[in-house]
Parts: sequence; C-alpha cells; structure tokens
Amino acid sequence: MLPKNLRITDKFDFNKVKRFGKVIHSPLFILSYLIDGKNEKYPSRFGVIITNKIEKRSVKRHRAKRILIDLIYKNLDRFPGKGMYVFIGKPFITEKNYEEISFEFNQVLSKIPVFGSGDASRPSFSKFKH
Repeated sequence: MLPKNLRITDKFDFNKVKRFGKVIHSPLFILSYLIDGKNEKYPSRFGVIITNKIEKRSVKRHRAKRILIDLIYKNLDRFPGKGMYVFIGKPFITEKNYEEISFEFNQVLSKIPVFGSGDASRPSFSKFKH
C-alpha cells in the first residue's frame, strides 16, 4: 500500500490531472499525468481508478488495483519530476497476470518525457536571457 502522502485522494486533484494533464494510452490502462516542476519539495502523488464498467466483480478489480499500486511502489524512483499520476484501468487489465501488466507498465513509463535532463521535449528559454 502506498503511504498516504503519496496518494491522490481528493476529487479536485483527480479532475485537475484529467483536465490539464497529458495522457499516455496502453492496451491495459491509461496514464494521465501532470508534472509540476515548481513544487520540488513535495513528493509525486499517485492514483489508481478501476471502475465497475471494467469489471463487475470487486475481487478482480481490487487485484488489478493492487498490482498497479505494487508496480508504482517498486518504481517510485523512475517517475520523472514531481507531479500527479493517475492510472485508469481498461477492460482487459483484469484478465492479465502480473508479468503482462508489469511489461505494459514499463512501456508506459518509458514514454513519459524526462524533464531536467536536457532532452528536446522540454522547451529551452536560454536564448532569452540577458
């Protein structure tokens, strides 16, 4: 289980990530994230959503949620920047085992742009300095 300071629990924060964040799709889940470089002193926070539309049986929903939370906890150092990350399950996630979900999780993590490492995905404003 994630510590409380690493969880997104407020509906306002979930909606903020949904509205202003970027989205990465995978066959098993959607990652919506909002990276905030200004709040470096606060840790990244995470949320997992698996609704009744995905699977009616709560046992399967909770199993998929536990797997995603475990993967998040094991890979905390791989999330770039400080921000909020929300994982939204898709219907096939309840039918997959740990290894298949882990593979998709690692694929999605590799698609998140790494800020602060000087890559081209972050705009550079160095030419505007006086």
